[in-house]
Amino acid sequence: MEDRSPIVLREQQQLNEQGRAYIASLNLDFSSSEVGSIPPFLGLSADGWSSYYVGAVWLKKDSRPLVVLPKIDNIDFLGIFSEALVDNVSPSYFQKAYSIKLDTPFIEDKALNAVLTPLMVAHFLSVMRLLLASGLKRSYIIREENLKSKVRGHILPLRNLQKNILRGHVEKALCRFQEYSYDYPENRLLKRGLLAAESLLLGLRVPNNSLLQLVRKCLLAFTGISSDITPQTVKSIRRDKLHGEYPEAISLAKRILARTDFAISESSSTPHRVPEFAIDMSRIFEFHVLGVLRRHFLGHRILFQEYAGIMGRADYIVPSAQLIVDAKYKTYYTQKSSDILRADIRELSGYSRSQRIRNILKVEDNSEIPCLIIYPDGKYSGEKYSLSEQPILSQAAPMPGVHSFYTLGIPIPLMTNI
Repeated sequence: MEDRSPIVLREQQQLNEQGRAYIASLNLDFSSSEVGSIPPFLGLSADGWSSYYVGAVWLKKDSRPLVVLPKIDNIDFLGIFSEALVDNVSPSYFQKAYSIKLDTPFIEDKALNAVLTPLMVAHFLSVMRLLLASGLKRSYIIREENLKSKVRGHILPLRNLQKNILRGHVEKALCRFQEYSYDYPENRLLKRGLLAAESLLLGLRVPNNSLLQLVRKCLLAFTGISSDITPQTVKSIRRDKLHGEYPEAISLAKRILARTDFAISESSSTPHRVPEFAIDMSRIFEFHVLGVLRRHFLGHRILFQEYAGIMGRADYIVPSAQLIVDAKYKTYYTQKSSDILRADIRELSGYSRSQRIRNILKVEDNSEIPCLIIYPDGKYSGEKYSLSEQPILSQAAPMPGVHSFYTLGIPIPLMTNI
């Protein structure tokens, strides 16, 4: 039997000689994809170097899959996703940080469960938040009820005879009728998925987590809707008859239930089996930095991904501090080599010259705007990281040879309760 075990490496590492030989034998097309989208093969290069993407992907039909793990285990994706949702990151931008192909064959890798489970819950909740903003849909459902002194729909003759007439209850009629209701199978499945998501989050032992609060807020919208649904009914739900966010929400609910609720899934799937997925760690770091800045500039506006005209979009604008901040998920900042930072310096310089940004920051003269680059310092913390109360630039390091440019390293958060 041909080997189907995953080829495993960590982000920003190179495959060993055997792995590179196997990749070469597949004759893969490493052409880049559209700008802003997840690149093919998790960004793997032709010479076997992984990029800033983690996840699992099939390299080719009937080939071995590729699994790329984070540089360190137990990164607190749950906390980072929570902050992104609480900070109202644009759903379209949030979803560019990851890709999940729900209909692909599973890939076996136990280590990826700690990455995928919080991602799927956050993905589900981000979609549910959009769905509920538009409002739950109603649909016609078939109901049967033994009614007294009235008739709805049509009477079921034989069963009505057995249940009512032969027992002397001539004033009753067993009726079958349609009712326009929220309590129909699709909404029942979504409620069951929310309950499963709540159970997963409680299992991570973070009772004050904002994702848990969001789950419970969503569940309030399902008051009066049952969570009872059979596996046969789940299988009968067709995506092509759904609209808006319902198809994606239904698919995610099924995937979450397949991992948590065997009464619904009728599946022997285990948590270490995952579909194809990819996470852009550079965007995840952006969300982490956003949370750090929100806590430091508490009560002040932080503009995220602000349009800067022809220069594109600046990661963060802090009007109260007249400051431009950029997040760079790059390890070479710890080397303090200005030569390889040239492109990043030019990028931020462009933002500082954008008339739109200068208007937002209320810079009316020719003053220079301070620019700060925040990068991962290679350290990891089990506590929610916060800067000190001192001005942020006093905690940063001036960039040698460049006026009004600063760098600041911060740790990546880890989960401590798993």
